Amino acid sequence: MRTTLLAFLFASAIPAQGDHLYTVTSTSGELRRVDPLTGATLSFVPMVTTGSLNVLSCTGLSLNPATGLLYAIVRVSGSQTIRRLAQIDPATGIATIIGPLGDNFAALAIRVDGVCFAVTGDGATVPETLYTVDLNTAATTFVMALGNGSDGEAIAFGADGYLYHLSGLGVPNIHEIFERIDTFTNTITPITLSGFDTQEVLSVTPWVGGNLLVADLYDNRIVTNTNGVVRQLGTWGYGPVKGMAFIPSPLTQPFFRTYGWGCDASAGTIPLLTGSGVPSPNQTVQLNLILAPLTIGVLGIGSSNASVPFPSPACQIQILPLWAPDLFGFVTTPAGTWTLSLVLPPGLPSDLFFQAAVVDTNGIIVANPLQMHIL
Repeated sequence: MRTTLLAFLFASAIPAQGDHLYTVTSTSGELRRVDPLTGATLSFVPMVTTGSLNVLSCTGLSLNPATGLLYAIVRVSGSQTIRRLAQIDPATGIATIIGPLGDNFAALAIRVDGVCFAVTGDGATVPETLYTVDLNTAATTFVMALGNGSDGEAIAFGADGYLYHLSGLGVPNIHEIFERIDTFTNTITPITLSGFDTQEVLSVTPWVGGNLLVADLYDNRIVTNTNGVVRQLGTWGYGPVKGMAFIPSPLTQPFFRTYGWGCDASAGTIPLLTGSGVPSPNQTVQLNLILAPLTIGVLGIGSSNASVPFPSPACQIQILPLWAPDLFGFVTTPAGTWTLSLVLPPGLPSDLFFQAAVVDTNGIIVANPLQMHIL
């Protein structure tokens, strides 16, 4: 079984499938499904309101974790200057307008309990200010002023439940800021930025664990983790990306799903394990490890998700073994990446779970686990 799963390596890249990344821009009304590893557009639909008005542009996009519904800040034909809250059907692009937001809002972020937050842009009547938004009426309620940072306002909730605010263009940690907000106490904690210098963050969304996916003014495709360590992955295939959201696939479709947490490497990055391709029998899929150190490592395969306090309580294995000891060794590239392509044989369980561990000066560290749902 191990040979069947891991021996068939292929060089060609495969478009990402499964839990889909959707994006919007401030220059068009298209809802795009995008490969986060390459920035390439996989598909798109034009957004049109239920009243047959064209959506001209968007300045925010967020998934409601409590309901699974997608929301956006849109401008529509006939009233281009007014920003409105809309619910979006990602399959059809139909936008159901909820109401005008009353100012120039730049980003949305919805907490796990369904409470929606939005921040105004620098050109708003009341700039750089955080509000809550009623998802039924679009009515806004003042929360707090966000005066740090210069141009650009972006927000997203991390996997830890905190709201992260990115703003600024210029010198990191002076003009450009990154901060953590406790939305229950309104406490702001500044986070020091290090690594790649972003240029006016336009949008941000949680990817997995402590990793956030970021787009900036110059169409850089970036991972910023919640410790403030920034790495450029590449560029977007279009832009400017002004809103992003991952939408989970239903169990009736094959998918890859990142979950859980990875551990901090000595360089400050958190290794990230992703999958691409369509997990079905006799199909080729690809596992991708990024943001790891140049080192040796092993890939483990499991039958379910679980927490085992090894290598340490703070850095845990999060899969249960399926064919123990079934560990596949590898060596990362100087860029901290590793890719494995394989053909899925018939007869596999409907769900397999993967996690990679690598050797680092911090010790043995693990990447986030990855679920592969096979149909």
